Amino acid sequence: MKDGFITHIKSHSELQETITRRKDKFFQLGLTLQPLVIIVGDSTIVVHSITGFVESFSSNYPCRMCKIKKEDMRKQCYVDINLHRSWEQYNLYN
Repeated sequence: MKDGFITHIKSHSELQETITRRKDKFFQLGLTLQPLVIIVGDSTIVVHSITGFVESFSSNYPCRMCKIKKEDMRKQCYVDINLHRSWEQYNLYN
């Protein structure tokens, strides 16, 4: 599981372990634990709905942050800053 501002866990039973792991990780790095969002649910589509991502997997441009095409996303392994959306483009989806 990757940790970010939004963390997805599949069941409530993982909640305390996730919070403890996050606290320990920040303590080891000498950082202060910041507020975070933990979404509990089994379905990736529900998580996409809550976070504003595409709810189906048929979209040609599935990312809100950039303009990469779905077929290119499958094989690209680096960030292309030329594909980033401008603030105006990003705000169209918020």
